[in-house]
Amino acid sequence: MDLVPKDDSVAWIPLGGLGEIGLNCMALACKGRIMLVDAGSMFPEEKMPGVDVVIPDLRPILKENGGVSGILLTHGHEDHIGALPYLLPSMPEVVLYGTPFTLALVKEKLLEHRIDQLPPMVEVQPGQKVRVEPFEIEFLRVCHSIADGVGLAIRTPKGVILHAGDFKFDPSPVGEEPLDIQSFSRYGQEGVRLLLSDSTNVERPGCSISEKEIKANLEGIFRSCDGRIIISTFASNVQRIREVVELTQHCGRRLYLSGRSMVSMVRLAVELGHLEIPRGSWWMQASWEGLPRSGWWCLPQEVRASPFHPCPSWPLTGTSG
Repeated sequence: MDLVPKDDSVAWIPLGGLGEIGLNCMALACKGRIMLVDAGSMFPEEKMPGVDVVIPDLRPILKENGGVSGILLTHGHEDHIGALPYLLPSMPEVVLYGTPFTLALVKEKLLEHRIDQLPPMVEVQPGQKVRVEPFEIEFLRVCHSIADGVGLAIRTPKGVILHAGDFKFDPSPVGEEPLDIQSFSRYGQEGVRLLLSDSTNVERPGCSISEKEIKANLEGIFRSCDGRIIISTFASNVQRIREVVELTQHCGRRLYLSGRSMVSMVRLAVELGHLEIPRGSWWMQASWEGLPRSGWWCLPQEVRASPFHPCPSWPLTGTSG
C-alpha cells in the first residue's frame, strides 16, 4: 500500500507532536497529493548532545512522488511554525495558508534565517474557505494564548476531518473573540469522520482561568505596589501584553519592553491592529540602568527555552515591588 494513496482514499500521517510537546506536523494525502498541517520544531532532549533544534522528518512522504499542495498553519507558536526555515528550501513553491498574524511571524522567522525568497502565502480569516486539492478547508476561530489562532474543518472524499488546533474555552477573553463554538457544533451535527484534538492539561480537573480574571488579579497587584513591577510573559501572548498596556495607561505608568522577541512581537501586533500603544508610553533600552524606581511596568519576555539555554540574570539591585 502506498503511503500517498492514488485513489480517493485518505491517509492521515502524523509526523510529530503526538505524545510530546512541540514538533507539531501532520500530513493528509489523497489522490496523489499531500497537504501538511503545521511544521513545528522542538528543543532537543538531554540525550541529543550537539543538536540545536529538532524538526519533523518529511522524507517518508516526499519520496512517495506525491507533491505537497500546501501547508496550513493553525497559529504562530514555535512548535507549529519553527521548522519552516529548514523545510521550505526542499519545496520552495509550496503555498502557505494562515491568518495575518501567523504569516507575519513566519515572514519574520524566514528573514531571520536569511531566506530572502519568500514562498507564496495566502492570508485567510476565520470563516473563510479555501481549496487545496483535493481538500476543501474552512478556518474556524479558536481562542489561544496567541492572536489569530484557528482550527480546521477539512472536507475530504471520505468525510470531514476536524482539527481543533490549540485552543481553550475562555468566555471572556481580553480584546479577542472567543472560540467559535457554533461552527464547531455545526460540523458536529453534520457528522465528523475524524476528530483531531488534544489538551495539554486535560488531566487537571476544572476550567482554565479567564484572561478577564487574570487582568483583575494584575490590577490588584499593580495598585498595591509603589515601585517597579516586573512581569514575565511569553512574547507571543498578545492578550496578556494587552492587559499590561491597558493597566499602564489606566494607572499612569510607563512600559519598558525587554528582549528582542518581545519588541518584535509588540511591533507586529501594533502594525496588525492587535495592540494600541500611545506614543511615548513605552520604552526600550539596552539595560535597566537609569530607569526610575517607580511608575514603571517592566515586561521581559519569558522563553520556553532549550534545557541547554543559559538562564538570564536580572539586575534586582535597586528595584522594588
